[in-house]
Amino acid sequence: MRVFFGFAEVHGKPICLICQKTITVLKRANLQRHHEQLHPEFKAAYPPDSDLRRKKLQTLLDGFQAQQSIFRNMVKSNDNETEASFKIAWNIAKTNKPATEGEFLT
Repeated sequence: MRVFFGFAEVHGKPICLICQKTITVLKRANLQRHHEQLHPEFKAAYPPDSDLRRKKLQTLLDGFQAQQSIFRNMVKSNDNETEASFKIAWNIAKTNKPATEGEFLT
C-alpha cells in the first residue's frame, strides 16, 4: 500500500492515517491541503523525507491495516453465523413440521 502525505488508498478512496478521515477526490492538491491544514504539527515533528517520518507512517499504516483485519474477521464470523441460521431454517422448512418438535434437527 502506497502512503502519500500520510494517506493510504483503500477501495479507491484516500484515508488519512493520522485522523482516519476520507477525502472524496483523490487529487494531490486535496491531500496536501488536508495534511497542511489539519496536521501542521506532523510536518514539524516528522520532517519530510526523513527516516523518522517513514517509520511513523509505517507504524500508522500497520495500525490501520490491523484495524481493517479485525473488522474483516468480525464480518466473516457474522457471515458464518448467518449461514448456519439459514441451514437450520432450511431443515425446519424442509420437514414441514412445527419447529417445536425439534426431533428432526439431529
